[in-house]
Amino acid sequence: MPKGSTYDARWEQLASSGQNVHGEADFIAELNPSSVLDAGCGTGRVAIELVRRGINSVGVDLDPEMLETARRKAPSIEWVEADLQE
Repeated sequence: MPKGSTYDARWEQLASSGQNVHGEADFIAELNPSSVLDAGCGTGRVAIELVRRGINSVGVDLDPEMLETARRKAPSIEWVEADLQE
């Protein structure tokens, strides 16, 4: 199983058990931003939820496997492969 799918499975399991997996998105939404840069976005869990809530988001991550999963899940969101230190 690809790394991104394995990572997502963990969050899906938590959500299935009734856990709120959108705590970060809840916090950000309370700040009422018009846009967010999801730095270290992984498979896009937070950015996807923010877009679902009407907040424009761009995801950035160094790991191409994680971004591959994010792109598959939400092709309409901009996903950038980059090193945040640069």
